[in-house]
Amino acid sequence: MIKNLGKFGLLLFLLAHPAILVAVFVFIFLGIINWHLALLFTGMIAFEAVSIAFLMRIKLNKTIFNLGEMENKIQDLKEDADVLARMQRELIYAGHQIKTLQVDLDALRKINSNGHGNDHSRRTHIPSVSQS
Repeated sequence: MIKNLGKFGLLLFLLAHPAILVAVFVFIFLGIINWHLALLFTGMIAFEAVSIAFLMRIKLNKTIFNLGEMENKIQDLKEDADVLARMQRELIYAGHQIKTLQVDLDALRKINSNGHGNDHSRRTHIPSVSQS
């Protein structure tokens, strides 16, 4: 029943308070209660309505604050994703450079192993990987 009260609480609030106020005035005119008791009932109903409105405003302010915090966190995550994407591109580029250097190093080792250690006139051309 408590779960359903949360769903229908506002509707119950909007229907119950006017019904109680009308009932108080009907009871006065029928002579069931006197004016002092009616004043007490209407005062209690008004105080409850103001208290509920105040509590709803506090809840709304907390929700707005939490939404602002979430918006900031989402913005931070977007910035982090941009930084990570840039770092990934840099790592891929560095990997291509390392691969090119490895090919050059392998070619130099091959030249040295063939006995052409200081022969600068015979140089193999290794195409470099273009940056994309």
